[in-house]
Amino acid sequence: MIGLALLSGVIVGLRFRVGRVLTATAVVLALGLGAQIRDDGDAAMVLAGGALYAGITQVVAFLVHILKDTFAGSPQARA
Repeated sequence: MIGLALLSGVIVGLRFRVGRVLTATAVVLALGLGAQIRDDGDAAMVLAGGALYAGITQVVAFLVHILKDTFAGSPQARA
């Protein structure tokens, strides 16, 4: 699941739009919750794991977006 969170963050970060990031976050959160519920995990651990994966997706997407703009020489990245 952590690999999926990282991959989706990179893909979404390349075409950074808030709606896409939120959609990808919701998908990763739902997949993480589904995978952990299937394993009969504790409810608190299931929510914490899903939130962790969703947070990783958002952070990676943001970092990829910043790096992309920095290497492209965009003035938005320097502001």
